[in-house]
Amino acid sequence: MVKNAFGEHKQVRNALYDFGEEDSKTSLKKLAELRNKADYHPDTKLTSKDLTHAINHMEKIFNNLKFD
Repeated sequence: MVKNAFGEHKQVRNALYDFGEEDSKTSLKKLAELRNKADYHPDTKLTSKDLTHAINHMEKIFNNLKFD
């Protein structure tokens, strides 16, 4: 399980680097901020723009993953 998780993490990291380093950092930061809001500040409303942005970046990551 740990080996599999490491492989998946590496795939996600590599997919992010395909976007370019700045885009990767921006995407990860934005996703982390949204996760923090959802987990620790549930009374804070997320905007539809925030959610759309997060979904678009997650879709880019998944589209670049290679499954064996």
